[in-house]
Amino acid sequence: MLRQRISPSKTRKESEILLSIDFPSTRIARTIFSSVAPETQQTPGYRSSTKLETSGRALRMRIQAQDLVALRAASNSFLRFIAASFRAIEVVAPFYMTRQVPDRLAHKLERRS
Repeated sequence: MLRQRISPSKTRKESEILLSIDFPSTRIARTIFSSVAPETQQTPGYRSSTKLETSGRALRMRIQAQDLVALRAASNSFLRFIAASFRAIEVVAPFYMTRQVPDRLAHKLERRS
């Protein structure tokens, strides 16, 4: 949802976008949240601010900006951060899955002996 509203002074426009992205699991949503959240910590003076939250499998992002150009720049940056985090999880996850297989096999072998 994209909204543009006029501030009470009617001299400055503020733009806002709300995004909700569903991931395959709660764990992935929390992992991406923790990897992207440090990027929301910024010093005053930026033309946009971003807030993140997770709710189950959903990652919700609210970006507020002084103008549409700043909103577009911030939303592109955060969507790229999220996409990169998700791709990294996809690359690394198989290694964690295969690491568990030898433990299971070792447990089965112990039962047989």
